Amino acid sequence: MKEVLTVFVASSIRGPFENERASLATCALQLNGYREDRYIDTIECELEPQFVAPKGKQDELNEKLRQSDIALFLVGESLGEYTAQELEVAARAFRQAGRPRVVLRFREESSAQNRALFARCVEEGFDCACYRGTEDLWRWLQSVQEDDALWQ
Repeated sequence: MKEVLTVFVASSIRGPFENERASLATCALQLNGYREDRYIDTIECELEPQFVAPKGKQDELNEKLRQSDIALFLVGESLGEYTAQELEVAARAFRQAGRPRVVLRFREESSAQNRALFARCVEEGFDCACYRGTEDLWRWLQSVQEDDALWQ
């Protein structure tokens, strides 16, 4: 029986992160073919079906975020309003329930502009790092698949 690990992928602005999102989805598909016992399911909030939920789309996304195993935030120059809200939802859920694991990946060139956010998230105990390109994100996702502690 396959274990499923859900990774909620959020970014401040979709357009500039198009390559990273596509690369992560491709990497997850490839990794899912390597192991019969583990499956990484990615949820890209901007790709979720456009529908009107009773409480609104953002409330529905926030619930998916709370139910995820990992919340991955791709950060450029700044956080958008909804991404900042999603980060707070993930942080609150992590403090209350121990999940999702909060992971922030800052584009290397944006790290100077985000020093305060980076420091605050490290202080909270979140996994923060800078990345240069999609290959760094691939290596991170590969490490997720091999980390037995995440699959328990």
